[in-house]
Amino acid sequence: MTGLVLKELWGRKRRLAGSLVAVFLGVTFLTGTLVLGDTLAASIDGYVSSAYGDTDVVVRNATKVSDAPWGARGQIDASVLDRVRQVKGVANAEPTIEGSGQLLASDGTVIASRGPRTAGNWKTDPKLNPYRLAEGGRPARRTRSSSTGCSPTRAT
Repeated sequence: MTGLVLKELWGRKRRLAGSLVAVFLGVTFLTGTLVLGDTLAASIDGYVSSAYGDTDVVVRNATKVSDAPWGARGQIDASVLDRVRQVKGVANAEPTIEGSGQLLASDGTVIASRGPRTAGNWKTDPKLNPYRLAEGGRPARRTRSSSTGCSPTRAT
């Protein structure tokens, strides 16, 4: 029986070669798709986990203020921060303030950039801050009456 199967396969070499190539390509594409999916999932997980530094818990308002995609959540009263800091086991708590903003040069001119114009506060606790400065210092505090911008920084 085995001899007959081998004789028939050898008689139809092109069909055998085509079948082998089809199986090989199918397995290759399936493997590539699974590897790509796992790589993307690991990258996204890494970005999300590094975005919050060593943060264990995030307290936020559950009330949505907009039905638009990426709509902002409602604000939290500043007194909540003091209550969170008093919870047993909390090493440090810092607020996150986010909104629209632009980078300004030291002469007050707008630094052109591509992408969303988002801004936020700088967290002073390195364990809670996801950014690591490669050079320069942390952003300097700026008031409306000040004419100087932030110190030059490059975050990694």
